[in-house]
Order: sequence, then structure tokens, then C-alpha cells
Amino acid sequence: MKIKAIIVSALILCCISAVIMYTNAAQPKNESKMITEAIQGKNTPQLIKALISRMKEQLDVNDDDFPELIKEVENYAAECKEPASTAVLHSMVAEMYNQYYTMNRWKINQRTDLAGYVPEDIREWTSNLFTNKIKEELTASLQPAKLLQETPVSDFKAILETGKDTPALRPTLYDFLAFRALDIAPSTEIYEELIAYLNTQPDKKAAMLANLDYLRFKYTTRYSEQARENYTSALDSLLAIYGNKDYSVEIIAAKLNNGFYGYGTEANMDSLKAAEYELCKETIARFPNYERIGLIKNRLANMQNPFLQVNTDNTVYPGKKLTLKLTYQNIRQITARIYKSLKTPQQTLNYNAQDTANNLGTLVKEVTFSLKVPNTYTELDTSLVIPDRIV
Repeated sequence: MKIKAIIVSALILCCISAVIMYTNAAQPKNESKMITEAIQGKNTPQLIKALISRMKEQLDVNDDDFPELIKEVENYAAECKEPASTAVLHSMVAEMYNQYYTMNRWKINQRTDLAGYVPEDIREWTSNLFTNKIKEELTASLQPAKLLQETPVSDFKAILETGKDTPALRPTLYDFLAFRALDIAPSTEIYEELIAYLNTQPDKKAAMLANLDYLRFKYTTRYSEQARENYTSALDSLLAIYGNKDYSVEIIAAKLNNGFYGYGTEANMDSLKAAEYELCKETIARFPNYERIGLIKNRLANMQNPFLQVNTDNTVYPGKKLTLKLTYQNIRQITARIYKSLKTPQQTLNYNAQDTANNLGTLVKEVTFSLKVPNTYTELDTSLVIPDRIV
């Protein structure tokens, strides 16, 4: 319970705990007295709670004090004697530095990087100093790894984000802090260390999801044709390992959502769409009960949405045929109706859809056409001719 109190208190500032906990922690208190009593009684949870309460109230009054607040938490992290608590505090410090940098990014990025010198006041820092400091704090937040890996996150339910930090996917404090680090400042090193650990655990879905996130980070941050091909290959390799599991649906969704069946020349677009269609159908048939199979069902439904675009010449003279140029998908029949308009030639120059509808006169011709539909997902072009004899 001692560590739990520390974690809950420390992460309040990071907006991780429930809103009600955040509010309760910020109730008016005599922080100085609480801090003094906590230090005298060596009550680490109470001390951190008092510090967070004071910081919350000060930030509500004046966010210019943010650098001093960061330094205060940083100093306490250096003095803390409990490893799990220290790791959480380092995670908190990293996020605070990242928040300050984000809020002042434009101004900070105008400065020339400093080397060999770190100003005492972070208001004078350059972007490279923030990057290095955030990385340093995140590295410290994952140490000692073995202890954190042996600490169940189920002891800290109050700090978990519903729908994201489920105990099944974040079973230990190490998992929790590692994914927090990746949210703050993703890096290859953290991904590789986390994946290496998850590969030793019985829950292979967590390992697969971490691998999937890593591939997305590695190959999609900057687009290039080579990166696209490498990403496709990496996803296929991952699918070869986990393809018999229902959660491989996540890998297939990644392939589809990143356009790997949507890139190609006009000549091979039909075959690419056919491959996408077959993959969707096969996946739905194999894993109909997977909790997120809707990802694939929605993709398939979007592929098959009916679509119609019609173009004609603006003017068709007597004795000439009216040609309708169609682009369509998954539409088997259309009906064209021609009306004798009640509008004068001058009125037709000022187009208004509602006005046009109100001025439709006698229906003079109606023609129904059947369209070629080889499948439900291919976009086709055709021309339809309405004979010149209208009546």
C-alpha cells in the first residue's frame, strides 16, 4: 500500500488518475505543515501528496513557476530511497520537461544548440538540452527493470487509463512506465527493450502489439517508397509469426489502413483491389468473433459503397444525342428522366438546385439502363446515350 500511495499521488499531475482523485488532491491544505510532518515522520507517500497538491495550486495561479516546480520534483526524485517510487517520479519529471518544451517549442527552436554547457534556468535551454534531458529521465524511469517487472500494476488500479492500461496488456509497473515513456518520447531503444522483455512473457498478444507499434514508429514517421516496401515486408513477417491468432487482425488492419493495397498504377489497380477484398473476406471468415473484427468489416463496407458520378455536355442541340458519361461502383441500374423546364433561358444561367427542382415541368422521357457490375468494389467508366427523339 505504501508504494501504491506514492504512485497515485505522483501521477496526479500527469492527468493519469481519475478526475475525482485529481480534484481531491488539489483541495486547499496547509502544504508547508504537511511537508514538514511528512519529512519528520519519513512518510514518503504523504510527502509526495503534499508536493503535488502544492504544485497543482501554484500552477492554477501562475504557470510561470513551472520550471521551479519541475526542479522541485526532480530534486525529490534524486533523494527518494524507494526504487519503484523513484522510477515513477522520473517518469513524471520527463513528462513535465516535455510539456514545458511543447508549450514553448517555437521560441526554444529559434535558439542555437548549446554544447558543453547547461544553463541553470531551463528558460534558457535549447532544444537539444530538452531532448537529452527527457531521454535521461525516461531511461531512469525504467530502472531497476527487474524490480519494476516484478511489481504488479494491478496494485495501482487508480492510476490506469480505462481502455488503455488494462492489466492484461500492462501487467507490471515496468509495462506501464515503458508505454508511458513511448507516449512521451518514443525511441528505438525503449521499444527494443520492451519487446525483448515481452517476448519472455506468456501473453504473446502484448508482445505482438508492441512489435506492431514499433514497426509503425520505425517505418511511417517519414514516407518514402523504400520505407513503404520495408514496412510491408515487416508486417508480413509479423503475420507469419502470429497469423494463426485472432489478434493478428490488428496486423491485417495495419496493412490495409496504411494503403498497401491502395498504391499502384492504373494498370494493376484492379488486382490490388481484388487482393484487398479477398484479404478482408478471408479475415472476417477466420476470426468472426474477434473483439475488433469491426476494423476489417468497416474496411470491406467502405470498399463496396455505391458510387456514381455523371457528366454531360452543357448544351445538346436538336437532332443530336444526349450522352451521359458515368463513373460508378456497385450500381446495377440507373434511371434518367428528362423534364421540360419551366425556367426561361435567362433563368437557367443562374443555377440554384432548389429553384431548379421547383421549376420542373412535364416529364418528357424516361430511360432505364442496366450497368455492368463484375464485382462490388471495382470502379468503372461507361457512356450511355439517350436518343435525340424525346417525344
